Amino acid sequence: MSSPVMSAVIAAVVATGTGIVLHQLVAEPPPAAAISPDTSSLESRMGKLEAELTSAVARLDAATAALEAATVERAEQRAQAQATADAQRKADVAPTAKPAVDAQADGAMTEAELAGVIGELIGSGTDWDTKEALWAKIKAAGQLDAAIAQIEELVGDDPENADLQTDLGGAYLQKLFTVTEDPQKGVWALKADSAYDAALKVNPQHWTARFSKATSLAFWPPIFGKQGEAISNFETLVTQQEASGTSKPEYAQTYVFLGNLYELQGKTDKAKEIWNKGAGKFPGSAELKGKVAK
Repeated sequence: MSSPVMSAVIAAVVATGTGIVLHQLVAEPPPAAAISPDTSSLESRMGKLEAELTSAVARLDAATAALEAATVERAEQRAQAQATADAQRKADVAPTAKPAVDAQADGAMTEAELAGVIGELIGSGTDWDTKEALWAKIKAAGQLDAAIAQIEELVGDDPENADLQTDLGGAYLQKLFTVTEDPQKGVWALKADSAYDAALKVNPQHWTARFSKATSLAFWPPIFGKQGEAISNFETLVTQQEASGTSKPEYAQTYVFLGNLYELQGKTDKAKEIWNKGAGKFPGSAELKGKVAK
């Protein structure tokens, strides 16, 4: 997606609550005489529950993999184009330079260089595609954990900075994309959600923080019941966007996602209403045009 925050997304999604521990209340067993020897009904229900859980995890893994693949591909393309341009500039300035300068090609990054990348990453003027390219560069250098630690330190020094809190949430989602164990995915999804909440506590009007939170919640497996919270945040965004008097291209995505969630709930009329409303405000949005034409 072309939106500034699709992963967050989406991701995250993605980002999902797969690692949340489900607590089971176990009642004291009834007297032996009250226990029915026919357990087929119980076994059937347990089998269905297990199948639903397995299906939910599978859908989560598929969504996460698709988002990561699209994000990495786009970021790598941008990073490669930037690397080619940098190499050409170096060749023009010093055509006789020795091949030793290619030592950076393996993705190595010094602490000072990482700090510089982080500075660009959290810059207020840095667009979505550039951020993704920078994250790809950080990952290629094996510096993801170090980058997260640096952003956490910056947030610790300035906890009332909503932009930094939002960037920290994005950093946690980047980490989520790299882990394979469901409990760990849940840990990073919750950390991201907490960072977005911190940003919104400072500035309830922070569009990127709320959109990132809503998008991430939208990708939690249905069993955790987060879709209602996602819808609530998207509805808040619609209200805030329309009250702001401004119109930014990324605002169209709010209507796309909100309509999608209503459609998933089987509320097709409500979904079409949202998409039509968005298409009226953003006639240039190909995604909304496609939704309206369904």
